[in-house]
Amino acid sequence: PADLLEVIAARLEEAEQRWQARVSGVDDSDPLTQRYTGLRQRLSRAEQRLQRDAQRAARREEVIGKAEALCDHPADLNEARVKALQQRWTALEVPESLALAESLQQQFDVVLHRLRERIKRQEQRRHEALDQAEQMVAEAEAALTQGALEQALSLRNAASHRLKSAKGVSEQRHTALQQRLHGMQPRLDDLRKWRHWGSGHAREELCVETETLPDTGLSPAEIAVRVRNARKAWQRIDHAEGPAREDLWRRFDQACTRAYALYQQERQEQAERLGQHLAQKQALCGELDEFEQAIDWESVDWHELQQFIHRARERWTRIGPVPRKTGRAVEKAYGELLDRLESHLGAERQRELVRRQALIARVEELAEASDLRSAIREVKQAQVDWRPTVPLARREEQALWQQFHGACDAVFARVQEERDSADAERRANLDRKTALCAELEALMEAAEPNDPAVEKRFAAAHAEWGGIGPVPRQEERAVEDRYQALRRRLTEHLQQAAQIAAAARLHGLRERARLCAVLEAEALETALAADPRQMLLEQTRQDWRSLAALESGREAPLQARFELAGRALSGDESALRTLRDALPENLQRRLALCLQAEVAAGAESPPEYAQDRMQLQVARLADALHHKNGASADAKDQLQDLQIAWWQVGPVSPEFRQPLEDRFDRAVAGWPSR
Repeated sequence: PADLLEVIAARLEEAEQRWQARVSGVDDSDPLTQRYTGLRQRLSRAEQRLQRDAQRAARREEVIGKAEALCDHPADLNEARVKALQQRWTALEVPESLALAESLQQQFDVVLHRLRERIKRQEQRRHEALDQAEQMVAEAEAALTQGALEQALSLRNAASHRLKSAKGVSEQRHTALQQRLHGMQPRLDDLRKWRHWGSGHAREELCVETETLPDTGLSPAEIAVRVRNARKAWQRIDHAEGPAREDLWRRFDQACTRAYALYQQERQEQAERLGQHLAQKQALCGELDEFEQAIDWESVDWHELQQFIHRARERWTRIGPVPRKTGRAVEKAYGELLDRLESHLGAERQRELVRRQALIARVEELAEASDLRSAIREVKQAQVDWRPTVPLARREEQALWQQFHGACDAVFARVQEERDSADAERRANLDRKTALCAELEALMEAAEPNDPAVEKRFAAAHAEWGGIGPVPRQEERAVEDRYQALRRRLTEHLQQAAQIAAAARLHGLRERARLCAVLEAEALETALAADPRQMLLEQTRQDWRSLAALESGREAPLQARFELAGRALSGDESALRTLRDALPENLQRRLALCLQAEVAAGAESPPEYAQDRMQLQVARLADALHHKNGASADAKDQLQDLQIAWWQVGPVSPEFRQPLEDRFDRAVAGWPSR
């Protein structure tokens, strides 16, 4: 951080000089000057915060360093020193940077854990020493019981040493073992009195023990130790009791020579192994030298170089020890080769540090960019470019990454703010669409099928719906389905209204045709008196007026028919003559309509009209072929057209009226429902 603070101070000073050079004489109330002043103050506060954090971090790192030194100190450690260190840590001020504070706390926690683990290990070793001392005391007591003076002395001394190592744990057991050791002294004194007498016997035992050493299964090094101890014991006896017999000495010396030969053989094999290790390390140094000579430093693969050095270190460690004197040269050559390679890595680390610091500075600038979409792309590219060819030390790498990560987070935080704003707008759009759907649903529930206001409101709502912006993606399908369902309900609503209107029109036409038929029948077939005739005429006219009005194109033919029948019934001879003259033509028209209805409905026609039916079918087929690319008429519309044409045709003679009505009604009843 000290280097970073120097860089910040230099940049601030440079910026101040450039500002003063460019804006001299500008009023302090100028918006740009105020903005610069505000940025300058923000940077100054950030610099002060970094200085405070650097000082606090230094004090905490000092405590961490003392804790690490305490971990490696050879003296015994106690809990009081650990608690004092922890209290000192707690009293220090915490850095304002959360990442720095957490990093330092994590380091201190690791060292503190190591200290407490060391205390546990000390405690465990003391307990183990006490257990060993107790076992040795028991073995020494057993040796005394058997009269083994030397063994008892050795065990007693070893137990006494273990008790010194076990101070501070289980004082009651410690005191009891000390008392048992003191209790051995009388028996030891008695055995020492008999030692002189048993020296000959001791030499015999040394011979036997040394002769059996090769068959004990001990390692050559342990056998060598036993041989040296046996010779020292023989020398002590000689010093105390004088030289042994010549034959006994030769026996002992030959046994020692045979047993020690195993150790000498192992030493020879070990020397050969050390020589092999030396050759392997020399070969590895040669590989390092060749690798260095073959590298093109203009286009080096730094990752491969670092991995090669790492593998070389691992191989060097696995090879094992070499002869001490002859190995110094190869150790020196190995160190020099690694130093040269590491120097190149160090230069690349410095270049990577400068490059990534520039990346951090650029990302920090992007936090204020106006084009966030472009800023995000650049930040993501910076994240891709962040990975170094050669990483720094772990602590430096972590600090650099935290700085870069914080700069990226600042850009992403601005993006998140805009996303939150867009989400709020989408949620408001969803609320508008939901309210519009609820309004239309209520309208559909309350409206009559033929209410024209429904279609008008839906048209306005459709325009409003298209003007509402996007909604949250997870809600988009549901609200759109709800709106489209309302549109389908509107279509069904309009279709139902059209069906009701069509039925009303057909009913009106049918009733008008019935009233016309009543007047025509009375005019053509009966001779009512004037008064009844006038009453009938007034009644039918009243019934006519009570019917709902129809389109003029539909009602005009029936209106003309009704007026003609009314005049004929009123005694107008000209009108009556017109009715009678039209009877043959009306008959032909009704016969044609019956045939059309029967053919379209697939109903049977009277046999006498078979030829006419055939001609009609041929004509329909030809018309269908002529209009094969056009849409065929709807069956329902065709039925309505035939019914309307039927009702518009005037009267026929009484003998034809009912049979034709029956034929037409049968055809209509058998009309396809599609």
